[in-house]
Amino acid sequence: LLAVAAQTAISDDQQQRQRDRVKDRCSSEQWLDENEREWYVLDEMMRSRPWATRRDEKFSYPFREVSNAMRKAEGPWLGDEDDPPNRPFTRGAAPAEVLVHLQPVEEY
Repeated sequence: LLAVAAQTAISDDQQQRQRDRVKDRCSSEQWLDENEREWYVLDEMMRSRPWATRRDEKFSYPFREVSNAMRKAEGPWLGDEDDPPNRPFTRGAAPAEVLVHLQPVEEY
């Protein structure tokens, strides 16, 4: 019985630590924002290839809609109270199409 209680306490502690780590990283809404941006950049790049057959058709980002449906069924996710779903998109435009401020690594 003591071993079961100890195992339960260890599991509870590990579960709380994992929740804290997830909450410290970023909210699901921030992750969706960043993933959606990357999705459309990749989609644009793939449609620009010479062999692309559907250059005029954007491939829509499905994960926000599906995530919101899961939230509706399951209830709020970790971090939703701090960064609520469907908030206005706040990322500004990139200052240039190509990033030119990166420093290349020296080769020896």
